[in-house]
Amino acid sequence: RRLLLLAATVAAQGDLKIHVTWEGPLPKRQPLTIPDLVKQRSPADAAFCQKCIDEKTLFDERIVVDEKSRGLRDVAVLVAGPAPGKGARLPAGTLDNRKCRFHPRVQFVPLASKLTVKNSDRITHNARILGRGGRQFWNGIIPAGKAVQTYTIPVGGTYHVVCDVHPWMEAWFIGTKSPWAGVSSADGTVALRKIPTEEEISIHLWHPTLGSAHLKTRLAPDAETLKRLTQKDFRKR
Repeated sequence: RRLLLLAATVAAQGDLKIHVTWEGPLPKRQPLTIPDLVKQRSPADAAFCQKCIDEKTLFDERIVVDEKSRGLRDVAVLVAGPAPGKGARLPAGTLDNRKCRFHPRVQFVPLASKLTVKNSDRITHNARILGRGGRQFWNGIIPAGKAVQTYTIPVGGTYHVVCDVHPWMEAWFIGTKSPWAGVSSADGTVALRKIPTEEEISIHLWHPTLGSAHLKTRLAPDAETLKRLTQKDFRKR
């Protein structure tokens, strides 16, 4: 009887796949320009970052679309509604300073955890984290090759990360207690597994430049439900 109950619980789970693509003419990737202030203040930093631009590892990331798949990168997808099972939790977050940019640009971080901030570059960076209302949550200097940890993430919501040394650098992380969360890769997809199917779920999507989108659906047990969106489904709020 206990085995039958366990089987029924497992059977009442489904998978969700979100695919976000760009409709219409593809946006042109825009190059970055090193500000004169950075060049004057730190010529060595400016030279290092300019090399990253020349190698095309550093560019304007406000909207990144893959030319082949037309997938939209950096879309945060969060499932709200079902209560997570015991032990279900996202892995702790890590933010790297790499090639004069934050990596990843968008990620989810579980509540009551700390974000590890690394620096893989050979120049010094800082990370200043702003929470709700633009209030400063954390600010730290990260020397080359080092790593530090932030305070414990206390509340859910979106946090904005900037580097005061290199003003084009931006990233975002979203604090959440839901284990069903992910960010679209280069092909515009997010796959979330083993979501309870007993009730309707709410799907929240967010992109730093395009804004938000929302869906409600029921997942089929023991199957993958696919939802397709384009940039036109997002609205600034």
